[in-house]
Amino acid sequence: MPNIKLVQKNILSLRIFILIAMPIILLATNVTAKNIYVDINRAPYAGENGSQQNPWSTLKKAMSKNILESGDTLILSGGNYGALTIKNRKNKKPVTVTSAKGEKAEFSSILINSSQNWVLHNLKINGSLAKDYKKTKLVLIDKKSSSISLTNLNIQSIPDASRWSQKDWHEKASDGIRSSGRNVSISNNLLTNVGNGITVMGENSVVKNNVIDQFSADGMRGLANDLLFEGNTVKNCIKVDQNHDDGFQSWSSGPNGRTGRGTISNVVLRGNTFIGSDNPNAKFTCAMQGIGLFDGMYENWIIENNLVVVDHWHGITVMGAKNVRIIHNTVIDPNDRKPGPASIKIFNHKKGMASSGSVIANNIAASFGKKIPGVFRHSNLQISNKNEIFQDPENFNFNLKENSPARKKANMLFKTQTDIKGRPRPKSERSDVGAFQYSPSQ
Repeated sequence: MPNIKLVQKNILSLRIFILIAMPIILLATNVTAKNIYVDINRAPYAGENGSQQNPWSTLKKAMSKNILESGDTLILSGGNYGALTIKNRKNKKPVTVTSAKGEKAEFSSILINSSQNWVLHNLKINGSLAKDYKKTKLVLIDKKSSSISLTNLNIQSIPDASRWSQKDWHEKASDGIRSSGRNVSISNNLLTNVGNGITVMGENSVVKNNVIDQFSADGMRGLANDLLFEGNTVKNCIKVDQNHDDGFQSWSSGPNGRTGRGTISNVVLRGNTFIGSDNPNAKFTCAMQGIGLFDGMYENWIIENNLVVVDHWHGITVMGAKNVRIIHNTVIDPNDRKPGPASIKIFNHKKGMASSGSVIANNIAASFGKKIPGVFRHSNLQISNKNEIFQDPENFNFNLKENSPARKKANMLFKTQTDIKGRPRPKSERSDVGAFQYSPSQ
Protein backbone atom coordinates (compact mmCIF):
# COMPACT_ATOMS: atom_id res chain seq x y z
CA MET A 1 0.00 0.00 0.00
CA PRO A 2 1.43 3.45 -0.91
CA ASN A 3 2.00 6.20 1.64
CA ILE A 4 -1.42 7.91 1.45
CA LYS A 5 -0.19 11.20 2.93
CA LEU A 6 2.61 11.29 0.36
CA VAL A 7 0.11 10.63 -2.46
CA GLN A 8 -2.14 13.44 -1.22
CA LYS A 9 0.85 15.80 -0.95
CA ASN A 10 1.89 14.97 -4.52
CA ILE A 11 -1.65 15.57 -5.80
CA LEU A 12 -1.91 18.89 -3.97
CA SER A 13 1.42 20.00 -5.42
CA LEU A 14 0.24 18.99 -8.88
CA ARG A 15 -2.99 20.95 -8.53
CA ILE A 16 -1.07 24.07 -7.51
CA PHE A 17 1.28 23.54 -10.46
CA ILE A 18 -1.64 23.20 -12.89
CA LEU A 19 -3.16 26.46 -11.69
CA ILE A 20 0.13 28.26 -12.19
CA ALA A 21 1.33 26.59 -15.36
CA MET A 22 -1.80 26.45 -17.52
CA PRO A 23 -1.86 29.14 -20.17
CA ILE A 24 -4.10 32.13 -19.74
CA ILE A 25 -4.62 33.63 -23.17
CA LEU A 26 -6.58 36.85 -22.94
CA LEU A 27 -8.37 38.68 -25.69
CA ALA A 28 -6.39 41.74 -24.65
CA THR A 29 -6.96 45.27 -25.84
CA ASN A 30 -5.04 48.50 -25.37
CA VAL A 31 -5.29 52.12 -26.38
CA THR A 32 -3.56 51.50 -29.71
CA ALA A 33 -5.42 48.30 -30.66
CA LYS A 34 -7.82 48.60 -33.58
CA ASN A 35 -10.44 46.61 -35.46
CA ILE A 36 -9.58 45.80 -39.07
CA TYR A 37 -12.38 44.69 -41.39
CA VAL A 38 -12.20 42.44 -44.44
CA ASP A 39 -14.99 41.76 -46.93
CA ILE A 40 -13.91 39.41 -49.71
CA ASN A 41 -17.31 39.76 -51.36
CA ARG A 42 -16.46 43.32 -52.45
CA ALA A 43 -14.36 44.13 -55.49
CA PRO A 44 -11.09 46.02 -54.86
CA TYR A 45 -11.48 49.79 -54.89
CA ALA A 46 -9.32 52.84 -54.23
CA GLY A 47 -10.96 53.89 -50.98
CA GLU A 48 -10.52 50.67 -48.97
CA ASN A 49 -8.72 51.22 -45.67
CA GLY A 50 -9.88 48.44 -43.31
CA SER A 51 -12.62 50.44 -41.62
CA GLN A 52 -16.09 48.97 -41.22
CA GLN A 53 -17.35 51.29 -43.95
CA ASN A 54 -14.43 50.64 -46.30
CA PRO A 55 -13.09 47.15 -45.51
CA TRP A 56 -10.12 45.52 -47.19
CA SER A 57 -11.14 43.33 -50.11
CA THR A 58 -8.48 40.66 -49.48
CA LEU A 59 -7.14 39.01 -46.33
CA LYS A 60 -3.58 39.35 -47.64
CA LYS A 61 -3.82 43.14 -47.60
CA ALA A 62 -5.28 43.22 -44.09
CA MET A 63 -2.55 40.96 -42.71
CA SER A 64 0.32 43.05 -44.02
CA LYS A 65 2.80 43.74 -41.22
CA ASN A 66 2.44 47.49 -41.66
CA ILE A 67 -1.34 47.21 -41.14
CA LEU A 68 -2.03 44.35 -38.66
CA GLU A 69 -0.24 44.98 -35.35
CA SER A 70 -0.09 43.48 -31.86
CA GLY A 71 -3.41 43.72 -30.05
CA ASP A 72 -5.51 44.24 -33.20
CA THR A 73 -8.67 42.33 -34.10
CA LEU A 74 -9.23 41.15 -37.66
CA ILE A 75 -12.97 40.91 -38.46
CA LEU A 76 -13.85 38.85 -41.53
CA SER A 77 -16.98 38.75 -43.65
CA GLY A 78 -18.52 35.40 -44.54
CA GLY A 79 -16.99 33.55 -47.48
CA ASN A 80 -14.28 31.11 -48.54
CA TYR A 81 -10.80 32.40 -47.76
CA GLY A 82 -8.98 29.24 -48.85
CA ALA A 83 -5.95 28.05 -46.86
CA LEU A 84 -4.63 30.37 -44.14
CA THR A 85 -0.93 30.41 -43.24
CA ILE A 86 0.37 32.50 -40.33
CA LYS A 87 4.17 32.40 -40.46
CA ASN A 88 6.88 34.26 -38.57
CA ARG A 89 4.37 36.55 -36.86
CA LYS A 90 5.24 36.87 -33.17
CA ASN A 91 3.01 39.42 -31.51
CA LYS A 92 3.68 41.07 -28.16
CA LYS A 93 -0.06 41.07 -27.49
CA PRO A 94 -2.72 38.71 -28.87
CA VAL A 95 -4.06 39.35 -32.35
CA THR A 96 -7.60 38.04 -32.85
CA VAL A 97 -9.00 36.68 -36.13
CA THR A 98 -12.78 36.30 -36.02
CA SER A 99 -15.92 36.36 -38.14
CA ALA A 100 -18.17 39.38 -38.40
CA LYS A 101 -21.36 39.23 -36.34
CA GLY A 102 -23.91 36.92 -37.93
CA GLU A 103 -21.44 35.65 -40.55
CA LYS A 104 -18.93 32.82 -40.81
CA ALA A 105 -15.53 33.08 -42.44
CA GLU A 106 -14.42 29.71 -43.85
CA PHE A 107 -10.97 28.23 -44.49
CA SER A 108 -9.90 24.97 -46.10
CA SER A 109 -7.05 24.66 -43.54
CA ILE A 110 -5.01 26.74 -41.10
CA LEU A 111 -1.25 26.50 -40.55
CA ILE A 112 0.48 28.41 -37.75
CA ASN A 113 4.25 28.38 -38.09
CA SER A 114 6.86 30.11 -35.87
CA SER A 115 4.23 32.51 -34.54
CA GLN A 116 3.06 33.75 -31.16
CA ASN A 117 0.01 35.35 -29.54
CA TRP A 118 -2.77 34.56 -32.00
CA VAL A 119 -6.44 34.01 -31.18
CA LEU A 120 -8.58 32.25 -33.81
CA HIS A 121 -12.24 32.60 -32.89
CA ASN A 122 -15.62 31.79 -34.46
CA LEU A 123 -14.31 30.47 -37.78
CA LYS A 124 -15.14 27.44 -39.91
CA ILE A 125 -12.49 25.08 -41.26
CA ASN A 126 -13.90 22.87 -44.01
CA GLY A 127 -11.36 20.64 -45.73
CA SER A 128 -13.64 20.06 -48.73
CA LEU A 129 -13.22 23.73 -49.72
CA ALA A 130 -9.69 22.98 -50.94
CA LYS A 131 -9.30 23.08 -54.73
CA ASP A 132 -7.63 19.66 -54.70
CA TYR A 133 -8.97 17.84 -51.66
CA LYS A 134 -6.58 15.52 -49.87
CA LYS A 135 -6.20 14.09 -46.40
CA THR A 136 -4.37 16.61 -44.22
CA LYS A 137 -4.24 18.37 -40.82
CA LEU A 138 -7.07 20.89 -40.83
CA VAL A 139 -5.46 23.02 -38.09
CA LEU A 140 -1.71 22.59 -37.58
CA ILE A 141 0.40 24.45 -35.02
CA ASP A 142 4.14 23.81 -35.24
CA LYS A 143 6.54 23.45 -32.30
CA LYS A 144 8.07 26.91 -32.86
CA SER A 145 4.74 28.56 -32.09
CA SER A 146 3.38 29.50 -28.66
CA SER A 147 0.49 31.21 -26.87
CA ILE A 148 -2.14 30.28 -29.45
CA SER A 149 -5.87 30.17 -28.69
CA LEU A 150 -8.42 28.25 -30.77
CA THR A 151 -12.00 28.97 -29.67
CA ASN A 152 -15.46 28.34 -31.11
CA LEU A 153 -14.15 26.84 -34.33
CA ASN A 154 -16.22 24.48 -36.48
CA ILE A 155 -13.76 21.97 -37.94
CA GLN A 156 -14.68 19.24 -40.45
CA SER A 157 -13.18 17.25 -43.30
CA ILE A 158 -16.52 17.49 -45.08
CA PRO A 159 -19.88 18.82 -43.86
CA ASP A 160 -21.79 15.59 -44.51
CA ALA A 161 -20.02 12.21 -44.44
CA SER A 162 -23.19 10.10 -44.56
CA ARG A 163 -22.34 8.84 -48.06
CA TRP A 164 -18.74 7.98 -47.22
CA SER A 165 -17.77 4.32 -47.39
CA GLN A 166 -15.25 2.82 -44.99
CA LYS A 167 -12.66 3.31 -47.73
CA ASP A 168 -13.62 6.98 -47.97
CA TRP A 169 -13.22 7.39 -44.22
CA HIS A 170 -9.81 5.74 -44.36
CA GLU A 171 -8.55 7.79 -47.30
CA LYS A 172 -10.27 11.16 -46.81
CA ALA A 173 -10.84 11.87 -43.11
CA SER A 174 -8.40 14.64 -42.18
CA ASP A 175 -7.12 15.16 -38.65
CA GLY A 176 -8.84 18.01 -36.81
CA ILE A 177 -6.24 19.82 -34.66
CA ARG A 178 -2.59 18.91 -34.23
CA SER A 179 -0.66 21.21 -31.93
CA SER A 180 3.04 20.99 -31.12
CA GLY A 181 3.27 24.54 -29.74
CA ARG A 182 3.61 25.52 -26.09
CA ASN A 183 0.92 27.33 -24.10
CA VAL A 184 -1.89 26.50 -26.48
CA SER A 185 -5.56 26.79 -25.49
CA ILE A 186 -8.14 24.74 -27.44
CA SER A 187 -11.66 25.39 -26.18
CA ASN A 188 -15.33 25.24 -27.16
CA ASN A 189 -14.69 23.87 -30.64
CA LEU A 190 -16.82 21.42 -32.64
CA LEU A 191 -14.97 18.78 -34.68
CA THR A 192 -16.93 16.44 -36.96
CA ASN A 193 -16.06 13.91 -39.66
CA VAL A 194 -12.34 13.79 -38.83
CA GLY A 195 -9.63 11.16 -38.44
CA ASN A 196 -7.83 12.03 -35.21
CA GLY A 197 -9.71 14.72 -33.32
CA ILE A 198 -7.31 16.76 -31.16
CA THR A 199 -3.63 15.85 -30.76
CA VAL A 200 -1.51 17.86 -28.31
CA MET A 201 2.27 17.50 -28.45
CA GLY A 202 3.28 20.81 -26.84
CA GLU A 203 3.61 21.39 -23.09
CA ASN A 204 1.51 23.66 -20.87
CA SER A 205 -1.64 23.37 -22.98
CA VAL A 206 -5.37 23.27 -22.22
CA VAL A 207 -8.08 21.32 -24.11
CA LYS A 208 -11.45 22.28 -22.68
CA ASN A 209 -15.17 21.96 -23.52
CA ASN A 210 -14.69 20.68 -27.06
CA VAL A 211 -17.02 18.26 -28.87
CA ILE A 212 -15.57 15.61 -31.21
CA ASP A 213 -18.39 13.78 -32.99
CA GLN A 214 -17.65 11.15 -35.68
CA PHE A 215 -13.96 10.34 -35.89
CA SER A 216 -12.08 7.38 -37.36
CA ALA A 217 -8.84 7.27 -35.31
CA ASP A 218 -8.36 8.64 -31.76
CA GLY A 219 -10.64 11.28 -30.28
CA MET A 220 -7.94 13.04 -28.25
CA ARG A 221 -4.23 12.47 -27.74
CA GLY A 222 -2.07 13.95 -24.97
CA LEU A 223 1.60 13.44 -25.77
CA ALA A 224 3.34 16.07 -23.64
CA ASN A 225 3.81 17.13 -20.03
CA ASP A 226 1.65 19.63 -18.14
CA LEU A 227 -1.67 19.27 -19.94
CA LEU A 228 -5.31 19.73 -18.95
CA PHE A 229 -8.19 17.98 -20.73
CA GLU A 230 -11.46 19.05 -19.13
CA GLY A 231 -15.14 19.00 -20.01
CA ASN A 232 -14.72 17.54 -23.48
CA THR A 233 -17.17 15.20 -25.23
CA VAL A 234 -15.83 12.49 -27.56
CA LYS A 235 -18.35 10.23 -29.27
CA ASN A 236 -19.25 8.15 -32.32
CA CYS A 237 -16.11 6.35 -33.39
CA ILE A 238 -16.06 5.12 -37.01
CA LYS A 239 -14.48 1.74 -37.79
CA VAL A 240 -12.31 1.90 -40.91
CA ASP A 241 -9.48 -0.58 -40.27
CA GLN A 242 -7.97 -2.87 -37.63
CA ASN A 243 -6.35 -0.06 -35.64
CA HIS A 244 -7.55 0.21 -32.03
CA ASP A 245 -9.26 3.58 -31.67
CA ASP A 246 -9.38 5.38 -28.33
CA GLY A 247 -11.45 8.16 -26.86
CA PHE A 248 -8.19 9.39 -25.30
CA GLN A 249 -4.73 7.95 -25.83
CA SER A 250 -1.22 8.77 -24.67
CA TRP A 251 2.18 7.17 -25.03
CA SER A 252 5.68 8.15 -24.01
CA SER A 253 8.77 8.34 -26.20
CA GLY A 254 12.37 7.80 -25.16
CA PRO A 255 15.40 9.87 -26.20
CA ASN A 256 15.75 7.73 -29.32
CA GLY A 257 12.06 8.14 -30.17
CA ARG A 258 11.14 4.58 -29.20
CA THR A 259 7.59 4.24 -27.87
CA GLY A 260 7.22 3.48 -24.17
CA ARG A 261 10.77 4.44 -23.19
CA GLY A 262 10.03 7.82 -21.55
CA THR A 263 7.72 9.50 -19.03
CA ILE A 264 4.76 11.83 -19.48
CA SER A 265 4.03 13.87 -16.37
CA ASN A 266 1.46 16.22 -14.84
CA VAL A 267 -1.63 15.59 -16.97
CA VAL A 268 -5.22 16.09 -15.79
CA LEU A 269 -8.23 14.36 -17.40
CA ARG A 270 -11.28 15.79 -15.65
CA GLY A 271 -14.99 15.80 -16.36
CA ASN A 272 -14.80 14.40 -19.89
CA THR A 273 -17.42 12.20 -21.60
CA PHE A 274 -16.37 9.35 -23.89
CA ILE A 275 -19.11 7.43 -25.72
CA GLY A 276 -18.25 4.84 -28.34
CA SER A 277 -21.57 5.36 -30.12
CA ASP A 278 -24.85 7.03 -29.24
CA ASN A 279 -26.28 6.56 -32.73
CA PRO A 280 -28.24 3.29 -33.12
CA ASN A 281 -28.28 3.79 -36.90
CA ALA A 282 -24.53 4.24 -37.34
CA LYS A 283 -23.11 2.29 -40.30
CA PHE A 284 -19.51 1.72 -39.18
CA THR A 285 -19.39 1.63 -35.39
CA CYS A 286 -16.00 0.75 -33.91
CA ALA A 287 -15.33 -0.96 -30.59
CA MET A 288 -13.77 2.17 -29.13
CA GLN A 289 -11.46 1.97 -26.13
CA GLY A 290 -11.97 4.62 -23.48
CA ILE A 291 -8.88 6.13 -21.87
CA GLY A 292 -5.86 4.13 -23.03
CA LEU A 293 -2.45 4.81 -21.46
CA PHE A 294 -0.58 1.78 -22.75
CA ASP A 295 3.06 2.85 -23.00
CA GLY A 296 4.22 4.62 -19.81
CA MET A 297 5.60 5.71 -17.65
CA TYR A 298 2.82 8.05 -16.57
CA GLU A 299 3.67 10.21 -13.57
CA ASN A 300 1.45 12.53 -11.52
CA TRP A 301 -1.71 12.08 -13.58
CA ILE A 302 -5.20 12.92 -12.29
CA ILE A 303 -8.07 11.05 -13.95
CA GLU A 304 -11.30 12.10 -12.25
CA ASN A 305 -15.02 12.61 -12.84
CA ASN A 306 -14.99 11.12 -16.35
CA LEU A 307 -17.85 9.19 -17.95
CA VAL A 308 -16.70 6.35 -20.22
CA VAL A 309 -19.27 4.31 -22.18
CA VAL A 310 -17.48 1.79 -24.40
CA ASP A 311 -18.05 -1.70 -25.76
CA HIS A 312 -14.53 -2.84 -24.83
CA TRP A 313 -12.33 -4.16 -22.01
CA HIS A 314 -10.34 -0.94 -21.80
CA GLY A 315 -12.50 1.59 -20.02
CA ILE A 316 -9.59 3.27 -18.23
CA THR A 317 -6.25 1.47 -18.53
CA VAL A 318 -2.85 2.67 -17.33
CA MET A 319 0.28 0.60 -17.99
CA GLY A 320 3.14 2.03 -15.95
CA ALA A 321 1.76 4.39 -13.30
CA LYS A 322 3.66 6.52 -10.79
CA ASN A 323 1.52 8.66 -8.47
CA VAL A 324 -1.53 8.31 -10.72
CA ARG A 325 -4.92 9.13 -9.21
CA ILE A 326 -8.04 7.52 -10.75
CA ILE A 327 -10.96 8.94 -8.77
CA HIS A 328 -14.76 9.19 -9.15
CA ASN A 329 -15.08 7.88 -12.70
CA THR A 330 -18.08 6.03 -14.15
CA VAL A 331 -17.17 3.34 -16.71
CA ILE A 332 -20.02 1.54 -18.47
CA ASP A 333 -20.23 -1.22 -21.06
CA PRO A 334 -23.49 -0.68 -23.01
CA ASN A 335 -24.06 -4.41 -23.61
CA ASP A 336 -23.05 -7.89 -22.47
CA ARG A 337 -21.27 -8.85 -25.69
CA LYS A 338 -17.56 -9.15 -26.29
CA PRO A 339 -15.29 -7.28 -26.18
CA GLY A 340 -15.84 -6.31 -22.58
CA PRO A 341 -16.83 -5.75 -19.92
CA ALA A 342 -15.30 -2.26 -19.61
CA SER A 343 -12.92 -1.98 -16.66
CA ILE A 344 -10.64 0.36 -14.71
CA LYS A 345 -7.16 -1.09 -14.29
CA ILE A 346 -3.58 -0.17 -13.54
CA PHE A 347 -0.83 -2.55 -14.68
CA ASN A 348 2.92 -2.48 -14.52
CA HIS A 349 4.76 -1.16 -17.55
CA LYS A 350 4.95 -3.51 -20.52
CA LYS A 351 8.72 -3.71 -19.95
CA GLY A 352 8.21 -4.74 -16.33
CA MET A 353 8.75 -1.43 -14.50
CA ALA A 354 6.50 -1.45 -11.43
CA SER A 355 3.64 0.94 -10.86
CA SER A 356 3.80 2.78 -7.53
CA GLY A 357 2.12 5.35 -5.30
CA SER A 358 -1.16 5.17 -7.25
CA VAL A 359 -4.83 5.16 -6.25
CA ILE A 360 -8.06 3.77 -7.72
CA ALA A 361 -10.92 4.95 -5.51
CA ASN A 362 -14.61 5.93 -5.61
CA ASN A 363 -15.19 4.64 -9.14
CA ILE A 364 -17.94 2.61 -10.80
CA ALA A 365 -17.01 -0.10 -13.33
CA ALA A 366 -17.70 -3.73 -14.18
CA SER A 367 -14.18 -4.82 -13.25
CA PHE A 368 -11.05 -3.50 -11.54
CA GLY A 369 -8.65 -6.33 -12.35
CA LYS A 370 -6.15 -7.97 -10.07
CA LYS A 371 -4.60 -6.11 -7.17
CA ILE A 372 -0.94 -5.26 -7.66
CA PRO A 373 1.65 -3.78 -5.26
CA GLY A 374 1.93 -0.01 -5.45
CA VAL A 375 -1.76 0.56 -6.29
CA PHE A 376 -4.19 1.39 -3.45
CA ARG A 377 -7.84 0.53 -4.18
CA HIS A 378 -10.80 1.53 -2.06
CA SER A 379 -14.56 2.21 -2.24
CA ASN A 380 -15.04 1.17 -5.86
CA LEU A 381 -18.44 -0.14 -6.92
CA GLN A 382 -18.46 -3.14 -9.25
CA ILE A 383 -21.50 -3.05 -11.53
CA SER A 384 -23.86 -5.99 -11.61
CA ASN A 385 -27.07 -4.24 -12.70
CA LYS A 386 -26.92 -0.84 -14.45
CA ASN A 387 -30.64 -0.22 -14.01
CA GLU A 388 -30.28 -0.55 -10.26
CA ILE A 389 -27.69 2.23 -10.16
CA PHE A 390 -28.59 4.75 -12.86
CA GLN A 391 -31.79 6.53 -13.85
CA ASP A 392 -31.93 5.55 -17.54
CA PRO A 393 -28.70 3.94 -18.76
CA GLU A 394 -30.26 2.76 -22.05
CA ASN A 395 -30.68 6.42 -23.02
CA PHE A 396 -27.30 7.53 -21.63
CA ASN A 397 -28.72 9.07 -18.45
CA PHE A 398 -26.20 8.02 -15.80
CA ASN A 399 -27.48 10.23 -13.01
CA LEU A 400 -27.92 8.16 -9.88
CA LYS A 401 -31.23 6.88 -8.63
CA GLU A 402 -32.21 8.08 -5.19
CA ASN A 403 -31.77 4.60 -3.73
CA SER A 404 -28.74 3.70 -5.86
CA PRO A 405 -26.09 1.49 -4.20
CA ALA A 406 -23.58 4.15 -5.30
CA ARG A 407 -25.00 6.64 -2.81
CA LYS A 408 -22.79 7.79 0.09
CA LYS A 409 -20.14 5.10 -0.40
CA ALA A 410 -17.08 7.21 -1.28
CA ASN A 411 -13.80 7.24 0.61
CA MET A 412 -13.63 10.83 1.86
CA LEU A 413 -9.82 10.89 1.64
CA PHE A 414 -10.10 10.80 -2.14
CA LYS A 415 -13.33 12.59 -2.98
CA THR A 416 -13.44 15.36 -5.56
CA GLN A 417 -14.92 18.76 -4.69
CA THR A 418 -17.51 18.62 -7.50
CA ASP A 419 -18.92 16.01 -9.86
CA ILE A 420 -18.83 15.80 -13.67
CA LYS A 421 -21.58 18.42 -13.91
CA GLY A 422 -19.88 20.80 -11.49
CA ARG A 423 -22.29 20.02 -8.66
CA PRO A 424 -20.65 20.22 -5.22
CA ARG A 425 -20.04 17.04 -3.29
CA PRO A 426 -20.95 17.13 0.42
CA LYS A 427 -18.23 18.26 2.81
CA SER A 428 -19.56 16.79 6.04
CA GLU A 429 -20.69 13.35 4.89
CA ARG A 430 -19.68 10.62 2.48
CA SER A 431 -20.26 11.54 -1.15
CA ASP A 432 -21.49 9.21 -3.89
CA VAL A 433 -19.11 7.05 -5.90
CA GLY A 434 -18.74 7.50 -9.64
CA ALA A 435 -18.73 10.66 -11.73
CA PHE A 436 -22.27 11.78 -10.79
CA GLN A 437 -23.30 13.12 -7.39
CA TYR A 438 -27.00 12.54 -6.72
CA SER A 439 -29.25 15.59 -6.79
CA PRO A 440 -33.06 15.59 -6.42
CA SER A 441 -33.31 18.16 -9.24
CA GLN A 442 -30.98 16.37 -11.69
